Amino acid sequence: MKEKLMNIVKFTLVALFLSYYLSATCFYHTHYFTWGVVTHSHLYFPVDKNAVDHTHTQKQCQVISYLSHIVMLCFSLTVFFHGTACVRRLHYFIRFYIPQILSVFQPLRAPPVFLSQ
Repeated sequence: MKEKLMNIVKFTLVALFLSYYLSATCFYHTHYFTWGVVTHSHLYFPVDKNAVDHTHTQKQCQVISYLSHIVMLCFSLTVFFHGTACVRRLHYFIRFYIPQILSVFQPLRAPPVFLSQ
């Protein structure tokens, strides 16, 4: 049962990634408004490249902007927390393992010294 569920989850994630990738690469388009320009992507089949058969209201563009900001915030937080975790691991490694590794290469006593008189 667990294997079956894992296979379903794997295929669902692959399908989700492919749909996102195709939507982001194949269906991006730009809208020109009096207040600005909005470029985004979603499933959209243009009938004619010169025809204006697809538009968004200003509120819809605000929602697109909010969603983009949320996605970037989540990405930024993920990178930040992953980065701090990596720094902690690196600090731990440097603090505890490097002295042990270096102690292997350090001689136990100084080499003999010959003094001539």
